[in-house]
Amino acid sequence: MTEPNPQRPARAGRGALILALLAIGLSLLALVAFWYGLAAIDRGAQERETLERKLLLGEEDAANLRRELAELTRRIDDSAALDRSLREELLGVSERAALLEQAIKRVSENRMDSVSELRLNQAEWLLSAGIERLQVFHDLGAAIMALRLADAELARLGDARYAGVRQSLAQEIVALEAVPQQAHADALVQLAELRARLPQLPLRHASAVAAADDSASGRFEALLRGLVRVRRVTPREAGLLGPLGAETLRAVIALDLLHAEEALRQMDAPRYRALVTQAGESLATGFDLDAASTRDVRDRLGQLAAYQPVPWPKPGAALEQLVNLRHTHDVAVGVEQ
Repeated sequence: MTEPNPQRPARAGRGALILALLAIGLSLLALVAFWYGLAAIDRGAQERETLERKLLLGEEDAANLRRELAELTRRIDDSAALDRSLREELLGVSERAALLEQAIKRVSENRMDSVSELRLNQAEWLLSAGIERLQVFHDLGAAIMALRLADAELARLGDARYAGVRQSLAQEIVALEAVPQQAHADALVQLAELRARLPQLPLRHASAVAAADDSASGRFEALLRGLVRVRRVTPREAGLLGPLGAETLRAVIALDLLHAEEALRQMDAPRYRALVTQAGESLATGFDLDAASTRDVRDRLGQLAAYQPVPWPKPGAALEQLVNLRHTHDVAVGVEQ
């Protein structure tokens, strides 16, 4: 029988130890390698996250840049539009300056300033006022004064364009001055005086009764005549025997004379003569023609009936010429502008 070798188990134990150590070393290397792999994976993930964040930040920066670029583009467009509007306004200002220069040139050349315009307005107003005063109130003196003042205003202009207007105005003033104002005024005064004297004129029946009373004799007959008065009268005189009839006759004559004054102011000669004649006939009907006061009133009525009022001229040609000239001037200025 063979004996066991004591060195073989020792070698086997050492080999197992070596193998175990190798296995442990390999495990350690695997663990180290696995740890380094995990660390590399973590670093890669972190780097990837970092890159993603940088990419997001880059995209945000790019978006901000795009927005800023759009804002700059809009501002550039606004600046361009503003430049165009400023250019157009500058051109408009230059055109306005040219127009202003032309206007100043026209004013410097001219023609008519504010003072001249004021004088023309004053002259036109005076002409209108004078004509209206003559037509409405028949105030010849005021009308002549207004026309003279208008002529003075036109004379202050010193413009030859209004020479024709002044000539027409001078002719109208001469025509108004040729009207016999004194005879017209005297006729009006006499008509007013005759109306005032009507209440003092004696009636026809009153004088007849007084004469009958004077010729009566005896106290008894005078007493009877004072109580009862009997005489023959016409039907027309019958309405004048009472106080009411006498006052009515005086009122009718006064109204005829008042209408005659109005017709004289209106220069209505036929109506004036008819009214004065009618007043004289009414006077002869009811008043005592033998009384001195009645005869005087009848004579003056006859003189007034014979008066021929001169028709007044109708001014207005000068005013029409002035208005036409001013209108023509305004149209010419409008065309030049």
